[in-house]
Amino acid sequence: MHLSISFPVAGAVRPIVGIGDLVVATALFAALMRIGYGVGESFAVPLGGMVLALGVGLLVGGAPALPFIAVVTGAYVLTRRPKRSPPPVAG
Repeated sequence: MHLSISFPVAGAVRPIVGIGDLVVATALFAALMRIGYGVGESFAVPLGGMVLALGVGLLVGGAPALPFIAVVTGAYVLTRRPKRSPPPVAG
């Protein structure tokens, strides 16, 4: 409860977004940017997974966000090509 964004739902305070969800979403944002996706889509795709998890969680009384973030991001990467080439890897 201390490392999450919580809201009252049905008379009880429930964690909505945890610190782990934010860390993973940030890592995905950085990774998508690095491999050539634009800023907007790199931000919107992981956020879309979190919003989907939020909707499902509010309907059923809670749902972990990481599977939703992973599925949405994975589906996006598999169906869309980056707009630009990724930078060369040093080494």
